Amino acid sequence: FELHRCVRYKGLAQRKPPQFMPLYTYTAFNSQGVRLTGEAAADSEQALRAELAGKGLLVQELKAKRTAIGFGTRRVRPEEFALFNQEFMALIRAGLTIPDALALAANRPDSPNLGRILMRVLEDVRGGALLSDACAHHPEAFERLYLAAVRTGEKTGDLAKVLARYHDYLRHRVALRKKLNQAMAYPAFLMVALVVILAVLFVFVMPRFVAMYADLGADLPLPTRMLLGVVEYIYIVAPLMLAAVAAGVVGWRRWTATATGRRQVDEIRERLPYVGGLV
Repeated sequence: FELHRCVRYKGLAQRKPPQFMPLYTYTAFNSQGVRLTGEAAADSEQALRAELAGKGLLVQELKAKRTAIGFGTRRVRPEEFALFNQEFMALIRAGLTIPDALALAANRPDSPNLGRILMRVLEDVRGGALLSDACAHHPEAFERLYLAAVRTGEKTGDLAKVLARYHDYLRHRVALRKKLNQAMAYPAFLMVALVVILAVLFVFVMPRFVAMYADLGADLPLPTRMLLGVVEYIYIVAPLMLAAVAAGVVGWRRWTATATGRRQVDEIRERLPYVGGLV
């Protein structure tokens, strides 16, 4: 095993780091006519069709699994991943092979989503793929920094040491996230209370003012007339505002999902007064 591992690590220098390949779901029939469903990662739809055809499967349906917006797949929480990484690192240090360590670490009743992802990684590793290549198929669980750490461990032959350094970074990150969540709890409560109060005002209180001002027949200021118009047509304005917010969130996620979008966001952050220096 050690000789086989050294041979594989020696060939990594000529390999390019794998990019995140899109994930596809497929429905196919085997030679006995049994209907099979599953998902797999591939460079393109044509490449996956050719791969499935090579296995003797007749593809009935093949479509990309939409995860770019962020709603298709639930991301793994850092706390869950930190616990897995600690267990996986301990198993590697104990002398277990990567497939055996993955098989034990994949049994996660408290994190079923991560457990399913680890089982797919285990299948790819048993099929001959490198650990970094198998993890790269699941960006919802393995971030780029973790993949870079795993590739470093594969090249140096000391995966446990690299995972230990990544675990230290992840532990500090989780602690900082908890502090931020605690600090943002009160402002979030105030925002929710503000939304509820405004909803009560616009739905129950303001319509009474509309009727009262209508009986007066006086010329009202423009801001007051605009506010009363919003209240009068709240059943039209509210859905439009919700649709605009949803479209903005979707557009923002699509934009930041691209390298160009992330770069532009970082440039904007750096130009902000006071905040730019901190960023």
